Amino acid sequence: MRSWYDYVVGGSGLTGCALASRLKSADPSAQVAIIEAGPDASSNPLTKSPLGAFMLEQSDLDWFYKTEPQKGLHNRTIREINGRVLGGGSILNYGGWSRGDAAGYELWARNFNDERWSYSGLLPYFKRSEHYFDQSNKAAHGYNGPHYVYSVSASDSQRKYPLREAMKRAFFEQGASFAIDDGSTHLGLWEMVENWKDGNRQSCNIAYDLDGVDIITETLVHKVITSAPKTGDSQPRAIGIKLVDGRVISASKDIILSSRTYRSPQLLILSSISLLEDLVAHGIEVVSHLLVGKNLFDHMSVW
Repeated sequence: MRSWYDYVVGGSGLTGCALASRLKSADPSAQVAIIEAGPDASSNPLTKSPLGAFMLEQSDLDWFYKTEPQKGLHNRTIREINGRVLGGGSILNYGGWSRGDAAGYELWARNFNDERWSYSGLLPYFKRSEHYFDQSNKAAHGYNGPHYVYSVSASDSQRKYPLREAMKRAFFEQGASFAIDDGSTHLGLWEMVENWKDGNRQSCNIAYDLDGVDIITETLVHKVITSAPKTGDSQPRAIGIKLVDGRVISASKDIILSSRTYRSPQLLILSSISLLEDLVAHGIEVVSHLLVGKNLFDHMSVW
């Protein structure tokens, strides 16, 4: 492992693998590293088989978080599946493929006054990521991306589900309709599409080309190292990361935290970047007073 890189990516899930791959392909001379707390489990057949995802839950590849008791759920504690493995959540997830509802992205754009976060602003990146099975809607889908996406019925003619048509009729009788096939809304019925290739789940560390990227597994990041603000700047600059074992890796250009919803805020807080009251409460030095680790609203899932 080198002591410095141009780019250091903390976390090897979908975001981390995509960014590392794009950075390396855009500049082959760039030194790019991915730091991952978990192992490389590519040789484990369960990481590829469709139903293997469910057998990996609560294994050593899962952080196995639990929520605080939820008042709205009769104080139940909910399991949170999070990948602790090269490939992150794409190793543990079944492989369903879906975008967020367009209304959510439009809210982001309004809140930040930045159209790049709108649905139309993000659509080129959605399309770039996918190799969609149905080429009849090129305005909404991409066909040259690394992630192969098929509907259930298009994936294999032998996949028959006896209750499928009966359930569809029942929903139609209640006034439901098909959702528009442009990926912009989840309101209505739509056929499940899956990120599979050749009958296997396609994890992001396999989908994206990581040739030339240093992949450092079983290595836990402790915090981001910052320097004092330069003249004219209001914020300090991230210059490296410190590992749990005390080693330091410097970055000449950027540090990218892609450790999902829980780990990325935790790393920022450990790096003295959070709300003042939270840092003081835990005896952490204040480097930057920012809104971190708040306003998480998780989605419900019913199977």
